[in-house]
Amino acid sequence: ALKHCIVFPGPISDNRCMRTLLLRSALAAGLSLPAFSVWGAVDSDLDTVVDGADNCVFAANPGQADSGGLNTLVANGRGDACECGDASDDGPVTDADVDALRENLADPIGAPLSAGGAAKCTVHGDRPELCSILDVAILIRALEPAPLAPGIASACDASVCPTCASANSPSVGGCQILPESDPWNQDVSALPVHSRSAIYIAAYEALTFGTDYLHLDFGSTQPQYGIPWLVSPPGTPLVPISYHPETDYSDESDPGPFPIPLDAAIEGGTPSSPNPASGDRRVIAVDQVTCDLVELSNTVRTGVPVSGFMVSSSARWNLLAPVPRPIGWISASASGLPILPGLLRREEVARGRIDHALRVDLARAARAYVAPASRFGSYQVDSYLPYGARLRLRASYSEAGYSAEAVVLIRALKRFGMIFSDLGSSGYLSGTSDPAWAPLIAEVNGTAAGRIPLAQFDVVDTGNAVCGWFTPNCF
Repeated sequence: ALKHCIVFPGPISDNRCMRTLLLRSALAAGLSLPAFSVWGAVDSDLDTVVDGADNCVFAANPGQADSGGLNTLVANGRGDACECGDASDDGPVTDADVDALRENLADPIGAPLSAGGAAKCTVHGDRPELCSILDVAILIRALEPAPLAPGIASACDASVCPTCASANSPSVGGCQILPESDPWNQDVSALPVHSRSAIYIAAYEALTFGTDYLHLDFGSTQPQYGIPWLVSPPGTPLVPISYHPETDYSDESDPGPFPIPLDAAIEGGTPSSPNPASGDRRVIAVDQVTCDLVELSNTVRTGVPVSGFMVSSSARWNLLAPVPRPIGWISASASGLPILPGLLRREEVARGRIDHALRVDLARAARAYVAPASRFGSYQVDSYLPYGARLRLRASYSEAGYSAEAVVLIRALKRFGMIFSDLGSSGYLSGTSDPAWAPLIAEVNGTAAGRIPLAQFDVVDTGNAVCGWFTPNCF
């Protein structure tokens, strides 16, 4: 794991990867550490302040230092360690910060920065050194892709500011969900429409007589309706994995053991009935120390008392430096793809921005796959899509009349689209359960005005597929 840490420059105190390795060493040595709760007290930056109370969740901020903004030194609720790039000290990171820093570097006496701006202007990981022309160059690059959302941390990510984590970068438990270059995080708004897009869309419409609409496949009142995930905090014991005799994919699985709490939420379970008797029964866990993602399918707890899990398949990816699964290997998805990177999570919509593709089911899969998938479907019909295909909502689709949260979803579908990951009802998007979903679900799933027809999506050309026998024109 050490080799993954060196890609993050800066002092060890500002390098989460190095700190977590040191923490793991401390745990192995039996040193005492602050207690961590599996469900509510995750400490992403390991600064002893749990995420719910931390004013800078993904960067250690000793003492919760908060010197404020808006050209004052009044606390603004954002920790100083998360405030990088705000040379003008006015809140959002914009071109005004580039101008302020340029003027200050050219004439420090005539164009001084405020005390707050001088403390926040560095972005390239050398804090607390003085700002330089390098910070100007990085700020310009950070502002190029799209307007930044409000909040100083918006300018910070591993490639821009190693001491911070971006407010817009998909992450859980302090681990970025795959590199920015990964297909799941790729902006496909400028990619061409596939030459056979109309054929593919028509083939799925024919299955349901043209009544297909996008469907949010998660709930607000049913805790078992949705795909849960959890963060395994430091010190989580390794648990053994065994395989169901009837559905044994151990030869296509990463064998474990894995650091997963024995009381981990299983898809389909509820607080009062945590052990569902049927269904996909998936478990998703992120190891906060190594940033390994583990996904189990058909999960059953074993032992009395519980001591492990029996599953059909188990798959592991390192979120910092993922390696594709071997060709043909299954995961908790039929495509061999991970689930977590494509889940729609409540906090993303609440903050007003989704920065990754979403995971979608379709009713048929051709005997083919296209990256990032790695496994064939079963239908020798070249009008069905291969696993891994990307669908994008048309830029012309009107946002008029939609709620603010629905617009967040629509814009993500136009920018990142959906990746075909598994078989199921066509157009079903995966997500987590949350009571706050109720209005959006009612709007998109229920009302005629809010429903989004699948006919408004195009298939994007993301490259050639690998085709199985008798599907020569699969993609």
